[in-house]
Amino acid sequence: MLQNPKGNMQDIQAYLDYYAIVGDDDGGKMMSPEEFEAYKKKVSSARANHLYVFYSNAKGEECKAIGPSSLCFCKHRYRNHNFDNVENKFVNCKKCKCKLFNYIPVHGSLDIKCNCHHSYEVHDPVSKKCTQCSNCSKFSSNYSCECGLPYDKHFTLIETRKERMQKGKKVDEGNSLVGGIWGLNSFNNMAGAN
Repeated sequence: MLQNPKGNMQDIQAYLDYYAIVGDDDGGKMMSPEEFEAYKKKVSSARANHLYVFYSNAKGEECKAIGPSSLCFCKHRYRNHNFDNVENKFVNCKKCKCKLFNYIPVHGSLDIKCNCHHSYEVHDPVSKKCTQCSNCSKFSSNYSCECGLPYDKHFTLIETRKERMQKGKKVDEGNSLVGGIWGLNSFNNMAGAN
């Protein structure tokens, strides 16, 4: 039986807060309190003026807000990308050669197939060419989003806080150190297409 369940819950919450801020940047080795404080100072400016990332369609609608667990075409999560590169919006992957986060709408075991009939997983993350056949020069799919438009009529939109404000779009308070959740400014963003 737990001796101090309240203390254990505080420890669990402290770890969840730590992971929300640091993510995988600690390389699997928890930072010391001093290192954690230094890390927070290092990222605080970028995260106050963070990027807003959405899976958007050709009509300009933001179909899905990108969060830390959103999947990139390279098969790595948004949290595995350099989302703190606010000035140049260079959201490249920390784990592979992927040069820019490119959302792929995979939910659970759903596998998005290319028109060449192969999974997105066997397409090169940079060139988008199929590695299983020679007829496919770039991933293309008839998969449709909840908005009714096909995959090929969508793109990953990366905007700064300033860009969104100039367009009259919603922004948050900008005071969170949590990594990669800034497109989530309403429950509609979590559900999918508006």
